[in-house]
Order: sequence, then C-alpha cells, then structure tokens
Amino acid sequence: MKPGLQIHLSILLSIIIFNVFYFVLSNNLNENKDNKVQFNINYKFITVMCILGILLIIPNTITSVNTLLTTGFSLSSVRINYASLSYSQRFFYMFFTNNIPIAIFSAASIITAIDLANNKRNLLKISLICIFIGTITFGGRYLILNFIIYYISAFLILKKYKDLKIKKSYILIAIIILAIVTLLRGTTGLSVFDMGVLYYVGSFSFLEFILSHPNLYGLLDPPMYGYLTFGFLLEPFILTLKLFFALDIDVPSYHFNVYAQPFVNIGVDKVIYYNNNTTILYTFIRDFGKSGVVVGTALLTSAVCIFQKLFKKTRSIRAIGVLVLLYSLIFNSTMVYNLTSIASSLLIIFLLIFSREKKQNENIQNK
Repeated sequence: MKPGLQIHLSILLSIIIFNVFYFVLSNNLNENKDNKVQFNINYKFITVMCILGILLIIPNTITSVNTLLTTGFSLSSVRINYASLSYSQRFFYMFFTNNIPIAIFSAASIITAIDLANNKRNLLKISLICIFIGTITFGGRYLILNFIIYYISAFLILKKYKDLKIKKSYILIAIIILAIVTLLRGTTGLSVFDMGVLYYVGSFSFLEFILSHPNLYGLLDPPMYGYLTFGFLLEPFILTLKLFFALDIDVPSYHFNVYAQPFVNIGVDKVIYYNNNTTILYTFIRDFGKSGVVVGTALLTSAVCIFQKLFKKTRSIRAIGVLVLLYSLIFNSTMVYNLTSIASSLLIIFLLIFSREKKQNENIQNK
C-alpha cells in the first residue's frame, strides 16, 4: 500500500518542526573539542546485574533452545512461542523472566555503546552475551538493531566533544548478524533486502492503512492527551492501582496494542501481513489529534535539547544515557514509538541506576 499525500505532508511537517524547535532551543550548544569527557562507570555492578538478568531469563531461554533444536533453528517458531507467552496473562512470570531481564540488557547496551564510542570495551563481552541470549530467547531483532543505534547515537554526541572515529567494522558485523537473524526468522518469500526495506518503509504503508480506516484504530475517539506518549511514566502507576485497588483502568500500552498488534495486509501485488510498527506519528495523532504531529515532535525535540544542555553542563553518563535513548527514539521513529509500556519504564529505571557514577569527576565539575 502506497503512503498517501497526508503521510508525506506529515513527515515533512515533523521534519520542519523538529529543525525549527532544535534551532531555537539548542542555542549555545557548540563545543570546542577538549577530549576531557570521561565517565566513571561502575563496570562490576553492571556486569553483576547482567548476570542477574541472564539468570532470570534462563527458563525462557531453555524453552527457546529446545524449540530451535526441534524446528531447525527457526527463530520464527521461537517468536510464535513468545507471542503465545505474551498473551497468556502470566503477568508476574513475564515481568520477572522477560520485562526485567530485557530492560537490564537494554540499559546495559546503552552504557556499553557509550563506553564503546569512547574507545573503551569493558562491558562489550557481557553485553554481547546478553544480546545473544535475548535474541535467541525471543526471536526478535530489536536488541541487535538498538545496539547499533545506541552506538551510532553515542558517537554522534561524543564527537562534538572529542576526536573520535566510528568503528565501522563493529557496525558491519552487527548488520551481518542482523541479516542472519532475519533469515532465521523466515523471509515469507521476500529477499533479505526487501525485508530490510519493509522493516522501515512498511510502517508507512501500515500508517496509510490506519489513516484510511480511522474507525478501526481509535482515531475517531477523543484524543488521549499524552497517555501513550508518557506511558513510560504512567503505566507503572496504573499497574499499581490495578494491582492493589483492582481498578478497571486500561494501561497505556493496551490502547496501542489492541489496535496495532493484529496483522493486516499492506501488500498490493502480493499479500504482506504487517503489525505493530505504526511509526511514531500514530502515537502522536492518537494522543493529540490533528495537531499531534506538531505537538509530539515539539515535545521530543524539547527533550533532546534539554538533555543536550544538561550533558554540556555536567558531562555525566546519566545525561548522555538519556540522550542516547532519545536519539534512538528519533532513529526508530520511522517504525514505532517505544516508550509506552512497562518495559520502557523498566529500561529507564535501570538506565538511571546503571548511570550512577562511582564518584564525581572533579575535573569536570570544577571546569
């Protein structure tokens, strides 16, 4: 399905809004390269937490390995089993054996990417182990893809302050692994290149389908006024109310999943089933109606500028960690907005914990 004029105009508008707001809000952000950006990362603590994450995820990993051995290493079968588990309503089991370990792995990936961009590899081995285990356990590609994005984001941020060179070989190896994982998941008659294109462009076709059927995707309902956009803040609170007070309130991720998870055919010449990846625009439109593209983009741009200024002032691992996460939102904006669920809440919590430096860098503080 070919994206229509409305989507093209929305994309153009979001780009304009982002650049205008960035230009206005990012004044005085130019930096001279002084090579004094150093971080006091607690490597031992993060390594221990990664091991804890591995122990928590092991029950699911064992099940997935058995599935791989009996299906000829089909990650597609693993993915199907994971989907069944996700809809099994075993909340506490999923929380401790899926949500927490994946959040640990993702937060560690962000810190590792920053460290790697800073020419250090102290956490690389344990992070790669975590990414490998997470990938074979749930059959997804996001851990690999996000690590690439985190690394590129960290490099783009740090190169403003230091003389750095990007490790192209690392990115190339990760892309090759990503392609292999894609093949193991099954290509449904498409080439690897077509799958790669579909991965990014298919979301716009899905969005076109959504906009063409607004009654099926909640677009005729009243705006949710940030309920989805700020889901990473609201979902833990709502879950607490549901758990302790048995309140009948749908969490933010429900309002996304109930519409976006069912597969629909977005193909023209052939049947291509697609779900989940609605681009970041769908979330903004659901939240803020017709002005969603403007409001949502402005909020994201403002957050980026705030944390850029914070990193300029503090040179802290915590500031750049959140900034890398925001950069990843921009990179992934063509696919989906991924700060709606409890998983994103846990990721941010562990990122804040992992980015607590062992001691303050007095040289930077006194600068």
